[in-house]
Amino acid sequence: MVLGYILVAVGIVSLLSFIGALTLLFKKLDNIEHILVSFAAGTLIAVAFLDLIPESVAEINIKSVFYAVVSGFFLFFRLAHIHGSHIPT
Repeated sequence: MVLGYILVAVGIVSLLSFIGALTLLFKKLDNIEHILVSFAAGTLIAVAFLDLIPESVAEINIKSVFYAVVSGFFLFFRLAHIHGSHIPT
């Protein structure tokens, strides 16, 4: 019974995601793309800071978690600047 609920929920979420993707494909909405990307990035950061990092601190040494978070931040910071996506125009 629970598996049925899970499959129905996954189907509904997948359908809504597909409808949203089709909407963005057929309409020229430059402004909404930036809003949606910003929302997705904020959601990922919130999940990391409010859920994943505290859970990892509870499981392993806080110093190891700190080094992993800081090194991951600087790695992606450098990759973004090497890629050149943040060059002012």
